[in-house]
Amino acid sequence: MSFKPGAHNTVEVQNGFYLVLYAAFLSLLSTPFTVLINRAITTPHRLPWIGWKSVQVLLTPYELHRPWMIYLAPGLLLTRTLHVSWLVFVHRGVRRLLLPSLNTDDLYNEEDPSTVIDRLPPFRLGLYLLFVAISAITVLTPLEVISTRLSVQRNHSEAAGFGRVPQDEDTADLEYAGRDEDVIALRPEDNPYEGLVHCGKSILQEEGPETLLRAWWVTLLLSLIGAFS
Repeated sequence: MSFKPGAHNTVEVQNGFYLVLYAAFLSLLSTPFTVLINRAITTPHRLPWIGWKSVQVLLTPYELHRPWMIYLAPGLLLTRTLHVSWLVFVHRGVRRLLLPSLNTDDLYNEEDPSTVIDRLPPFRLGLYLLFVAISAITVLTPLEVISTRLSVQRNHSEAAGFGRVPQDEDTADLEYAGRDEDVIALRPEDNPYEGLVHCGKSILQEEGPETLLRAWWVTLLLSLIGAFS
């Protein structure tokens, strides 16, 4: 795995094995960040400025004592892995098929910058951007919605002695961001999503297919921006 200077930190993977490692690393790295970011957005509490105290608010006692359980949350790691794999393998594969010139070593030749444009046939470029747009709306957006729903589910274990502690429970040293403000309603903890498939089916049955396409334009924009990364 090597980095090309001036190639916008594009990762050139020279071996399929390294590509798998790269995807696995991204999946493992993105999972806890997804949990923390989404819970920070949805929590009704005012988070402390000190990082560790915020983590104590966002994670359950069970997750704090056994951090690896974040990866074992039903369907979350699988959803993140599918998301990363689609970007790393499918997007990259389609780009190599339609725009093979992007994979050559002299693409970023500073002495002849015009070669970048010359090597992008308009028809193939249009097909690739169309694929990126369709996949962003029909594949990546539903995966992101499901990933968000699964990441805000808090993990508990009665058997291990860590009972359920509601996120909105009043404590002496924890204040609400605003008691008179509306907060995001989360799925009841006594009826959680059981995995990727169950989450997707529940959203379709309870909220309709449009929910799985929520904020599709954001995903589309980011996908188009990163289409050549």
